[in-house]
Amino acid sequence: MRGARRCEAAVERLREFLRLNYMTGAEVARQIGIRAVALYAWLQGESKPASPESIAAFLDSMPAERLGITPIGFEYGECKNWRGIPKPRRCPFCKKAGHC
Repeated sequence: MRGARRCEAAVERLREFLRLNYMTGAEVARQIGIRAVALYAWLQGESKPASPESIAAFLDSMPAERLGITPIGFEYGECKNWRGIPKPRRCPFCKKAGHC
């Protein structure tokens, strides 16, 4: 009974990890050292992992800052002026609005 709960908990942690990170199941399976078909069978509940310790070891090895949704390649840019309000002119020399 205790082993079944450990397996379920490990698979649930793995589901949560895949839901929040930019990694595919195939990438995770490769890093754990199993086939992708086996990993997807665990996630669908068709089979149980033989050793949930490998899942726990993989999840514990991932850096904490990677967890969660983070935008990749985001660059700040000015939004379009949707309301038609004119923006102040920028000085071509100092690049400040309405300065010169």
